[in-house]
Amino acid sequence: MTKDLNAKFNPRVILVNHEKSLHVDTSCSNLAIKYNMVYISAYQVIKENIENKTEWGKKLLASKSPRMVNQSLLVKDEFSEAEFSPVHFDLNIVMQLLKDTLS
Repeated sequence: MTKDLNAKFNPRVILVNHEKSLHVDTSCSNLAIKYNMVYISAYQVIKENIENKTEWGKKLLASKSPRMVNQSLLVKDEFSEAEFSPVHFDLNIVMQLLKDTLS
């Protein structure tokens, strides 16, 4: 019975990885609304925690290991998405942060 209830009520998580040149925020937000889900931008959560110097922000900064970006994919980055991309941080910490944020 517990397994059945968890299957019906546990949140489903869909991770969307995309190139910066693809603008998916609006599409993902609209799909989340349509299917009664929540859309969270990982880079925005990371950025907020780092800029506000939270405990999560400190953990993220301690794990930061900048990765090279393919220069041919660079586009205007008015929101600093590239700087706060999850790819630069320890994946386990990012996933724990997102889990905590959803909670």
